[in-house]
Amino acid sequence: MVEMGIRPNGITFMNILSACSHSGHVDAGKFYFRLMENYSIEPNLEHFACLVDLGVINSMPFPADASIWGALVNGCRIHHRMDIIQFIQRDLLDVTTDDTGYYTLLSNIYAEEGKWVEFGTVRSKMERTGLKKVPGYSTIELGNKIYRFGAGDTYHWRFNEVCSFLENFPSLARPQQGCSVFANPSNESFIFPEYHE
Repeated sequence: MVEMGIRPNGITFMNILSACSHSGHVDAGKFYFRLMENYSIEPNLEHFACLVDLGVINSMPFPADASIWGALVNGCRIHHRMDIIQFIQRDLLDVTTDDTGYYTLLSNIYAEEGKWVEFGTVRSKMERTGLKKVPGYSTIELGNKIYRFGAGDTYHWRFNEVCSFLENFPSLARPQQGCSVFANPSNESFIFPEYHE
């Protein structure tokens, strides 16, 4: 991307950091987080959410929201760190958000651990606030316009154009029904200077 003369922006970095977070590449995530400074990009809440741990939460220049706590909770779930969840339990239950994913994640963790009182507290909070699951979606920018796609959505009027666009970025794409786009997980250096462990 940079070699083609395209300057990354905050959204570019947010996607890279998210990918590092979801794939467990913590050191690579920290590398790209620091690289934002080279492009004069000020990290925002979403950038911090991708790298979150208790140290980061305590040093943030703004209060943590559901996305930050959710990132930490998800990391605790992946690494089986119920001790951290218990330590921050009051903070977790004080979060107010309309993001059902946060509440669902937290209640599922409590259920997996057999903590039925906490599970019930989170589910009751969802019910009291009238929250319902919102379908996930992705966005892509083409020609200075942003398009939104739902999971499995093949009915968008520009679906074929999006598939064609994604074929130029095989390392970003996953196989899609009706779209011959395939992932190439071995190509991790397609955007910025390659991260080396």
